[in-house]
Amino acid sequence: MYVITPTVGRIVHYYPGSGDAMNFVPGKPVAAIITHVWSGSCVNLSIFDMDGRQFAAISVALVQPADPAPIPGYSYCTWMDYQIGLVQNTEELQKQVDESSGD
Repeated sequence: MYVITPTVGRIVHYYPGSGDAMNFVPGKPVAAIITHVWSGSCVNLSIFDMDGRQFAAISVALVQPADPAPIPGYSYCTWMDYQIGLVQNTEELQKQVDESSGD
């Protein structure tokens, strides 16, 4: 499976934890922008709740597509389905190119 490299300015889905003081629907994501990258699995975010209010979060777990499900009740972020689809499409195209160049 693949890993999407986080970079500053990318949009992710943020899943608030049980202790987050923002307006959200449990189990549904809110929008967030990556503001700092600690590693491929840890980022700082500027988060927008469902009312458009802005919140900051530091050292948020970025769950990659192949990662196990996060612990219930804890906040985390993920890539949007659209971003995952782009990576999957790119991998498929690269595989086709690699196979055709090997003939």
